[in-house]
Amino acid sequence: KSSMINDEDLAVELNLHLQSIGKFIKAGNLIQYLAEPDVQQRFGLKKTISLATVKCWVHVLNYWWEHNHHGQYVDGHEHLDVINYQQNVFSPQWKELEGWMWHWSW
Repeated sequence: KSSMINDEDLAVELNLHLQSIGKFIKAGNLIQYLAEPDVQQRFGLKKTISLATVKCWVHVLNYWWEHNHHGQYVDGHEHLDVINYQQNVFSPQWKELEGWMWHWSW
């Protein structure tokens, strides 16, 4: 049986929802979101997911458990692939485009 988190539309929507919450999120945020009737109808859900499922799904979405934040998840900005992208793709492209950007002096 395939996991629903492999549905790209669901994964994108969950990521957008989590990003809208901010840096610190709780597992309950996903449980509550997936309990909303419009979300359940859109994805054919009959009930919300369990806490155990949330813990699995957040790893698939590149979030991880942070114990020092009292049960909250944080995004994966320190993962090696993210660091590599920032240093070798994003920053060089930004430098190329910087000449076209507006600059203000205060």
